[in-house]
Parts: sequence; structure tokens; C-alpha cells
Amino acid sequence: MSTNYISSTELKNKVADVLNDVRYKGSTTIVKRHGKAIAKIVPIEDNTRTGKKNFMSLAGVWKDIDADKMIKDIYDARKDGSRKRKFLGDW
Repeated sequence: MSTNYISSTELKNKVADVLNDVRYKGSTTIVKRHGKAIAKIVPIEDNTRTGKKNFMSLAGVWKDIDADKMIKDIYDARKDGSRKRKFLGDW
């Protein structure tokens, strides 16, 4: 993994190129303003490599809830016309 240094003005002009280098080459870019480092752009972890994850677990929402069951309950409730219920399931 390489580290690149770029001025804030140059970043403004080449943001797409910098983001492509970070995403596809895995490089780190340090942004400088007036010769001082002010920001660091690093690639995020690729969650697809860690196995199957659903949206709820990636978002960190409702960790104790089975998202697949919740989605099934919502679709079942829509099918039977139960929009007037106050809640759909026992999550």
C-alpha cells in the first residue's frame, strides 16, 4: 500500500482520480494545506470478503433482531391487508 501526498487545491481538481487510486489500488492519500497534513483518505474494509451479511448487520441497526424474519413478517402483513395493525411482529 502506497502513501500519496496532495494539496487541498490539487485534491479539488483531481478528486475522482484520488478516490479511484484509494479504492482500486488500496493507496492512502494525505491531504495537505499550507504544508501541514489536515486529512487522510484511506480505503474502507471490503465487507463482501467476510461472508454473507445483510443490510441490517452492515448498518449496525437492531443487532438483536433477525432481519430476515422481520422482512418476511412485513411482506406477509402487506399481503393480508393488515396495514391497520400497530405493530407487525414480535421482534
